[in-house]
Amino acid sequence: MSFKDALDSIAKGVEDLSQLNVRTYTGEINGSAQGSAQALLDKALLDGNLEVVAITTIKLDGDVDQFMSSSDKATSTIMAAHSNAVEAGQRSRKAMLDMFTDAVKKAINKLD
Repeated sequence: MSFKDALDSIAKGVEDLSQLNVRTYTGEINGSAQGSAQALLDKALLDGNLEVVAITTIKLDGDVDQFMSSSDKATSTIMAAHSNAVEAGQRSRKAMLDMFTDAVKKAINKLD
């Protein structure tokens, strides 16, 4: 791997870590769509079968944007699931950031 490739990889890693997005939906997904879970979600969104009940975006600098629906579909159970997903995402991001930091430290040590 060239030095430029390493820098490009670092830049991509920083971009991927720059923001955590968690979206919670309610509704029905028709399992007849082909492909991945993302394809099923995309189809259900296009068909109007899903309702967004919560969105949380956490940026690397600590800024948080949050939407909580006033719909009766935003039950305490669903909102707790959303909160759990946010916490899991934060733990995952921390683990990725720690791994990324360790990789950068090792790369710097190899330059010495």
